[in-house]
Amino acid sequence: HSDPQTVNEPSEKKRIIINEHRSENEQSLITDQPTPEKPKPEQQPEMTFQEVNAFVFESIEKQYGKEFTQANESLIQSKLIDNEAYCRQNNYNPKPSMALQYVLTGIDNSLRSQYHTAKITSALDQKADAVATHQQAIASDIQRKASELQHQSRTTLEALTDTSWADGIIFDDDLE
Repeated sequence: HSDPQTVNEPSEKKRIIINEHRSENEQSLITDQPTPEKPKPEQQPEMTFQEVNAFVFESIEKQYGKEFTQANESLIQSKLIDNEAYCRQNNYNPKPSMALQYVLTGIDNSLRSQYHTAKITSALDQKADAVATHQQAIASDIQRKASELQHQSRTTLEALTDTSWADGIIFDDDLE
């Protein structure tokens, strides 16, 4: 026959021991106190795709300048169209930050591609010039060797009667 106080004591000790090993979140779940609600961020009114596109153009113009924006207008427009199609396909509301990031990434990738292409084109031009120079040197060398062979294969009579060396000389006798 036990005393009612002694029965309650062990269960309270068990509860205290169990609560010591629980995390703060688990302990707050045990208590019957309502959890305070987190303040909700104020939702901005949704923007249309046209407003988002205008925001992107303004942001890029501020960041890179008017000349850059005008020079890359078709690229910016194509990226905005891609972003709009993606949002519509996935039922997303247009977000200026997402559109701006998408366009800036597209511009960055395009400029890298142009730089890479220019570098490759330059290297190919240098290679073509080197090949042409080398082929020209080979052709000159072949021509020189052919001329030497032709010169060496002449007979003595041909060598003695060769007047090609005098073709550029003007003799006074010819003037009379």
